[in-house]
Amino acid sequence: MRYFHSLRVRPGVERPIAGFVLVVVAMVALSVVAVGCRTVGPPPARSESAIAAFLERFEDGEAGELAARSQRPFVLDREILRLTPDLELLWRGLADADLGFAGARIRSIQPVYDDSYRDFADTRAMRRHFERELDAATASIVEIETTKHERYALLLAGSGAEPVLYGMRGPLAVLSSMRSGRVDPASSTEQTVPESDDDAPANRVIASGADELREFAFPGGRLRFGAYSVAAVSEQQSNDRRILKVTPSLGEFRLEIDAEGVEAGDGEPAITAVELERFGSTVTAVVDARERLPGTSGPGGELVVLAASDGATIFASVAGEFAVQTGGRRTRIGPREALEVLPGGRPGDRLRWIGETIGYRTYEQDRRERFLANPVVGLLQLQRVMARYRSDVASGGRQAPAAGLAAKAMRTYMLPRLYVAMKVEFFEAFEEPQYLSFAELYRAVTDEYDLGIEPRL
Repeated sequence: MRYFHSLRVRPGVERPIAGFVLVVVAMVALSVVAVGCRTVGPPPARSESAIAAFLERFEDGEAGELAARSQRPFVLDREILRLTPDLELLWRGLADADLGFAGARIRSIQPVYDDSYRDFADTRAMRRHFERELDAATASIVEIETTKHERYALLLAGSGAEPVLYGMRGPLAVLSSMRSGRVDPASSTEQTVPESDDDAPANRVIASGADELREFAFPGGRLRFGAYSVAAVSEQQSNDRRILKVTPSLGEFRLEIDAEGVEAGDGEPAITAVELERFGSTVTAVVDARERLPGTSGPGGELVVLAASDGATIFASVAGEFAVQTGGRRTRIGPREALEVLPGGRPGDRLRWIGETIGYRTYEQDRRERFLANPVVGLLQLQRVMARYRSDVASGGRQAPAAGLAAKAMRTYMLPRLYVAMKVEFFEAFEEPQYLSFAELYRAVTDEYDLGIEPRL
């Protein structure tokens, strides 16, 4: 801003040097006073007028516009949505729902403090998210009351012309009526899982993006991740055997094993077998041609795994023969054959696999709709899985590191997808008994991890 435009000297008038100096000094003094008196407005996330304008535009926005006004990762109640498909599902639901944000009354605007993460979830993951993603100098938690008399808490931040939505919690009256799960926190006397090395090629949770696809290559084969696919990956050593253990959480995975495998005399391979295990169903593919174990397949072949968010899984052979061990049974699938394993580890139908007739997006949508039809039964099955992970982690045995990673992938990526699906389904019916039953059981399942597993990791 220019502060000197009103101070002019008429042309043709001579002034003494001393007078000119006085004018300059006066101008400098005025500029200092002007700058000192200038009032800098609050950031948009703390400006009532900016927030009100944001709510008006937010209410009328299409899904794409809502995406542009929101930040990823996104906080939804107690959950952190990290994957783009989950946010797209949420934004479509927000665009279709009449939330009554336009004309909402702003009840309070609170700055973000060190402990503000507790307003959403008193968990380590939420605390880390607030520390890493939010600029406390521009962020705020805004409580609004909609025209439908429902209260929401909005997590806003940003230093641009308008606030950016980092998260949303509500309706608050519904959330406060839900009871939490009853899981005792980990005892300091129990065993802990060794920390994994984030720089290592294994022993971590891996998530791929739309274009940034992940691949594990090893002597004798490779494992490829599809778009937006998540898996826990670890290595296990047993005598002379090195097993790459993969626990798919979400998405599509393709395991390719060389037809010849690693021949004897070629030296000790880095990996002798690859084990893909999901909720008790396992396929073990041999990489080392010298190894022949019951229940293993290979070397050679190509296997596709589709991991749906409700816990259902398809194991499909593109080439070669594979043995699927599930529920105490071993089912062999040959080329262009597939086996679906339902949530809870029950073998389902054998399918013909012709080309790419079953895509992950279609399969995921079908399984999500089945889950929404009976969410409590689906969650009870997943709770048993999480409880088993908790038991393995607490034991501190050889399975503890892999169980901890699998539980982390399930808690961080798989469960939030089910939560946002239910939230969208019941956007205008939060008081329905089905939703309230789901939400209470969901809290119990997540507490299995938040209180029973994560403190030991």
